[in-house]
Amino acid sequence: MSLVVPSSLTNLSSSLSSLYLWGCGLQGKIPGNIFLLPNLELLILRDNEGLTGSFPSSNVSNVLRELDLSDTRISIYLENDAISNLKSLKYMILSNCNIVGSKLAQFGNLTRLFQLDLSNNNISGQIPSLFGNLVQLGYLDLSSNNFTGQIPDSFANLTLLKELDLSNNQLQGPIHSQLSTILDLYILSLYGNLLNGTIQSFLFALPSLWNLDLHNNQFIGNIGEFQHNSILQVLDLSNNSLHGPIPSSIFK
Repeated sequence: MSLVVPSSLTNLSSSLSSLYLWGCGLQGKIPGNIFLLPNLELLILRDNEGLTGSFPSSNVSNVLRELDLSDTRISIYLENDAISNLKSLKYMILSNCNIVGSKLAQFGNLTRLFQLDLSNNNISGQIPSLFGNLVQLGYLDLSSNNFTGQIPDSFANLTLLKELDLSNNQLQGPIHSQLSTILDLYILSLYGNLLNGTIQSFLFALPSLWNLDLHNNQFIGNIGEFQHNSILQVLDLSNNSLHGPIPSSIFK
């Protein structure tokens, strides 16, 4: 579809509920009216790297349930608070697009979210504690940004998480018990940060965890023993400052 210019999408029917244009080679500026269609519930524009434009500052469809602008050059300006009005959203996938501004706390208003992906956007500052309001989240990806500070204590509220990826940021400090309540977690990726302290034994006791990646951090101390019923299949602790014996339980 590379010869179809975005302006040809200007006169779409107002009754349109789903628009799926994944990887169509679209180029040029996407017309803003697409985001304003009153019945639009699903909008997938990902993998159109030549697609430009801006997410509107107001009047976005309030029935939108799924929004995927990944790998486009569409700009999302956080300062105009448009994101906070998308109360029906369940899936928001904005990896490798153009997020501008620092008002990330507004994402905490989207309490129906099941998946949030803001990876690869050079977002800086601390992870807002209001992300702990997203208690329906099953998947959270904030990897490959410039987040600093510690993992928020409010993450203890995200008890339905299955995948958490905070890798390749500048996060610091130890891992406290804020992740011990996430019993359904099966993938935890924290590699490529500045996390330190000892690796807490509760991480090895999470009942659903099968992939734990903590490499390229600053962890110290011994590795604790593993639970006899652990289902861990992937464990990467490389490039830290761990010492002491390898626990014998790892061979079981």
